Amino acid sequence: MTDDLAAIATIGVAIATGVLAVATYLLARAASKTLEEEKQQLRMLTYQARAVRSQMDPLLKLHSWSFKKNKLSVEVENLGPGRAFWLVVRSWFNPTSMITRAEENGPPLSDEEIKSLIAKGVKKVWVRPTGLLQGNKRLDFQGMEVETADTANTLYNDKLGGESILDPGNRQVMEAEPSFAIKPAKKRFVSGSWAFNPLDFDLAKDFLRSNGATFAVLGFYVACKNSVGDTVHGESFGHLVVHLYEDATLEDVQERGFEHTLFALGERDMAFYLKHADWKLYDQGKIIKPPEEDPWKKRQ
Repeated sequence: MTDDLAAIATIGVAIATGVLAVATYLLARAASKTLEEEKQQLRMLTYQARAVRSQMDPLLKLHSWSFKKNKLSVEVENLGPGRAFWLVVRSWFNPTSMITRAEENGPPLSDEEIKSLIAKGVKKVWVRPTGLLQGNKRLDFQGMEVETADTANTLYNDKLGGESILDPGNRQVMEAEPSFAIKPAKKRFVSGSWAFNPLDFDLAKDFLRSNGATFAVLGFYVACKNSVGDTVHGESFGHLVVHLYEDATLEDVQERGFEHTLFALGERDMAFYLKHADWKLYDQGKIIKPPEEDPWKKRQ
């Protein structure tokens, strides 16, 4: 009799445990569903806020740019309805090897073949930068492995007391002397002196020459912040090749006018440079920043 009661009790405990497990599973499932719905609502609210905010964003139009020695002048107009804050020119650079061809679509030439052409008095060849040093050579700075980075160079509006602001409808010439940054290799975030002490053009050339480079590629584009601190991208410009031994200033680089096509297209550049594009790239590509995502896609 005692054994029967023990068996019954064991079965009862097992049933109760099973019921508890089922109830726990159902509660967890309901909680998970509620959490997912809350996440979807938050994504929708974020999307709506960005969509509304984007209607008040500044819109930077670059009318002209030029260098005087190493100082850059840009003429920028704010075509958008919102005030542009903290206007900058983003600058980047990379050492580069050059691919030389005797004919436009001919095979690459070796150093000996290039010397032979020079000896024969050939005056014109086709040269294209690669954006990389031959052999993917590591870059060294004071015994540390480094890589090139981007720099934000602030523009100031003299008509607004030197503030980095451009009001809607205003068109202004602003100046900055671009710098070029390096950072420890394989580090995602830059901090300390690396973040706030980029190289001027002369030091950037010295750094690249010390790493065996003869040429470099560089580029720029304008950007600003909107009223809530989001970055609003403008147009890219100045995609130039630098001769590290012959170009004394950025003005010399501009006058030489040796352009490259190694720059990444920004959000504003897509419509200018891609006159014809694959439909999926247009339809699914992230071209316009605000709003960042379509929350309805999360439900599919």
